[in-house]
Amino acid sequence: MIIDFNSPQAPATYKSKICIVGSGVIGLTVLSEFLNSVEVDILVIESGGFDINGKLKSLDDVTNIGDVNSGVEGSRARMFGGTSALWGGQVLPFSQQDFDTRSWVNHSGWPINLDKLENYYQRASNLLNLDNAEFSENIWRKDSDIKNRINNQVFHLTFSKWSPKPNLGLRFKQDIQKSKRVTLLSNANVMAMHFDTLSESIKKIRLKSLSGNNAEVEADVFILCCGGIDNARILLASNNVCESGVGNSYGNVGRYYQDHIGIYGGRLFPINFKNFENLFSTFLVGKHKYLPKLTLSEKFQTDAQLLNVNASISIQAHGNSPISNIKNFYSTLRSQGVNLSSVRSLMSVAKSPIELFKVLNSYYLKHRKYFPKDAGYFLIANCETEPDRQSYIKLSEEKDILGMPKAEINWKISDLSRKTLLKFYQLVSEELSRLQIADVKIKPELFRSTDEWKQPCYSLYHHIGSTRMSGDPKTGVVDSDCKVYGTRNLYVAGTSVFPTGSCANPTFTAMALALRLTDHIKAQQSLIQSDCYTLKV
Repeated sequence: MIIDFNSPQAPATYKSKICIVGSGVIGLTVLSEFLNSVEVDILVIESGGFDINGKLKSLDDVTNIGDVNSGVEGSRARMFGGTSALWGGQVLPFSQQDFDTRSWVNHSGWPINLDKLENYYQRASNLLNLDNAEFSENIWRKDSDIKNRINNQVFHLTFSKWSPKPNLGLRFKQDIQKSKRVTLLSNANVMAMHFDTLSESIKKIRLKSLSGNNAEVEADVFILCCGGIDNARILLASNNVCESGVGNSYGNVGRYYQDHIGIYGGRLFPINFKNFENLFSTFLVGKHKYLPKLTLSEKFQTDAQLLNVNASISIQAHGNSPISNIKNFYSTLRSQGVNLSSVRSLMSVAKSPIELFKVLNSYYLKHRKYFPKDAGYFLIANCETEPDRQSYIKLSEEKDILGMPKAEINWKISDLSRKTLLKFYQLVSEELSRLQIADVKIKPELFRSTDEWKQPCYSLYHHIGSTRMSGDPKTGVVDSDCKVYGTRNLYVAGTSVFPTGSCANPTFTAMALALRLTDHIKAQQSLIQSDCYTLKV
C-alpha cells in the first residue's frame, strides 16, 4: 500500500512493528530482507515521491565551513529509490586493512572484521544483479600480461563493478503495491524522534509534509536510513529529552565526519597507446561493466604509513566528439527520456561515421571502452581521509522550509591525505614510465603543504562517519550491530556508521552492513514478535 502524505486525506497516526526511515539504496536493502521473511507490518517513510521534486532540493542545503565543501549538490534524490535513480551502481568491497587499527591513522579500527561481511557482500551482489567475477580476478588476461608486470609490492590492480540494474526503486515499487504488510508513506519528512528515558526507547517520530500535514508514527523498531548527513541531523534534532539529541550522551553524533577526496591529480600522456588502453580502458562484458583501478597496496600503506587511495581514468574528449555526444545522449536519455537535447546528441554522433565505427568496434569486438587518441587523460584519485573529532556535522541556526535546522558541515582534512596523494602520484609516474605506458604530470598544488593543495580537491559525496560504530559508547554512536547506544529499538544503517572510509565506493559496504543488521533484528524475537500492529488509517 502507498499513501501520499501530501494528501489532505492522509492519516495523522500510524503504528507498525518495523519503521524504515528512508527508501534509498540502504532503506530498500533493509526492506528487501524483511519483505518475505518476517510476518509483521512494516512502514517505510520517504521524504519524496516517485519523481524528483525541485521543491525538495532545498532540504538538502547545508552550510560548509570546512577545508573542502562536502554536501549533496545534486548527488542525491529525495524520491522513492533515492540515489539509485542517479547512481551508476559502482561497487568495490573494502579490504581487511580498512577494518584494522592502524597506528598511523588516528581513530582507526572497526569493532568488526572483514570476515563478518563476506557473506553479506555476496547477498548485496545478488540484490544488484552483479556477476560472480572475483574482484581479484585478472580481467586483463586476454589483452596483455599487464597485471603481472605491475609492481605488486606497491600497487594492487583491481576493478570496480557496475550494476546493470542499479535503480532499486523500479524494482520494489510493485512489490510494495502488492504487499499487504508493507506501507510506503511518501512525501513525509522526519522532524524529530521522541525518546522515552524510562524504557530507553524511541516511542514515536514526528512527520511533516510540504503541504502542511503533521503526523506521528509509533513502532517497535526504528531503522534510520537517511544518508550520511541526515542520519546525524535527525539524531541531533531529536532533543525533546536530552538537549544534545538522541544517542549523543558523549557528544559523538556528527563527529569524526569524513568524505572521500576526489582530485584530477595527474594528467597522463600515453607513450605506448595500446598498452595504455589495455591497462586503463573499461571492460564491457554483456550487461556488466568493469572499471580498472590502480590502488596503493596494503603493504606499502603500512610501510610508508599512508592512507588508502585508488585511481581510475577520466577521458576529457573535445566537446563535439562522438564520445562526448554519446555520453550526453545516454545521460539525457536516462534522466529526461527522449527529448530534443537527446535527439541532437544522437544526430551529432551520426555526423562522424569513422569515429562512430571505432567506438562501436571497440565496444562490440574488443569489449572495451573506446579511447580516442586526441583526448586528454587524467588519473582521478579517490582518497580516504583521516577521522578527526573536530570534523563534524552540527545543526545550523538556519532552518529549512519545514522549520528543521539545516546541517552545518566542517570537513577537516589532515596533511596525511596530501602526503598520501603526492606519494601515490609520484609512484604512479615512476611505474608507468618504467613500463613505458605513459608520462605523468602531477598537479603542482600537491607539492605544497599549505592549504593551497586543497583547492583542486572536491567531495565525492561519500558522507561517512557521523554516527560511527564503536565497541565503546564513549567513542561512537552505534554498537557493532548498528544499534544506537542508550536506546533499545533504534538502529542506523548506511555510510554514517563507518569508523573509517577506505578508498572504495562506500555503498556496497553499507549495503552489506544493512543486510547484517536485518539478520540481527530478525534474530531478536523480542523486537519482532508475531502479534503485529495493524496500521491505523
